Amino acid sequence: SRWSLSTNVSKYKTHLDNQLVRSEHKWKKHAIEQVQEEREREKEDIAAVQEENLCLNRKISLMSKEIEDMKSKVESETTDRMSLSQRLQDDKAALKRTYW
Repeated sequence: SRWSLSTNVSKYKTHLDNQLVRSEHKWKKHAIEQVQEEREREKEDIAAVQEENLCLNRKISLMSKEIEDMKSKVESETTDRMSLSQRLQDDKAALKRTYW
């Protein structure tokens, strides 16, 4: 009877040990899956941010070009006005010479 109790205790201990090992494996597997899922989400977030950065950089590039175009236009118009103003002054001077 003692031997059978000892054997049963030993078998039960082995059974518990095996359950513990299986539980640890399940827990580790679950933890690894959670970490992998988190990494996947982080990769997706990074990809989304990179895509947004590309869009913003394109917008900045377009705006910079528009600004440069506006500067050129303003410089051109300023030059045109200055030459028009100079021609008006020359015409005034010519009129004064002609009529005075």
